[in-house]
Amino acid sequence: YPYLANADLALGLAAWLRFLGIGSKSLWYDEAWSVALASVDLKTAVILVKGQIYPPLYQILLHFWLALFGTSETAARSLSAVFGIASVAALYNLTVRISDRRTALVAALILSVSPFHVEYSQEARGYSLLVLLSLLSYDLLLVWLKEHEWKTGTAYVVFTALCLHTHPY
Repeated sequence: YPYLANADLALGLAAWLRFLGIGSKSLWYDEAWSVALASVDLKTAVILVKGQIYPPLYQILLHFWLALFGTSETAARSLSAVFGIASVAALYNLTVRISDRRTALVAALILSVSPFHVEYSQEARGYSLLVLLSLLSYDLLLVWLKEHEWKTGTAYVVFTALCLHTHPY
């Protein structure tokens, strides 16, 4: 993202709010289910997910994340926090594309402090991943509509498909 140098304040604020107290609460039922699915081998996880309403992308990513960082509340929720911070960057970049840097900074600051986005970025669930993928998908669509490059069109289709593998529609 070429414009992110102007978004340091929003990204710093987003990171601070998303990691503030991230491990202070116990996992609630849905988070515990995500961690349980992510803690088994992938073949077993796919079998267990078949009967669930939520598609498996987040649990697959969480599987590898937990292998690196452990299964504490902080570790389990930090993947969502990273997606939440990346969403602020993606929104900034998207807004620069359709407006100007000042508007993009305001949009990024609003998302940085949004109570809903902060809350969902502190849960071991796929909500912040969905926001990130949706923003990236829309950004790629705008680029593709302007440039008509096959690589951008392909990336748009991939990110849109990833959204479909993150949340039920």
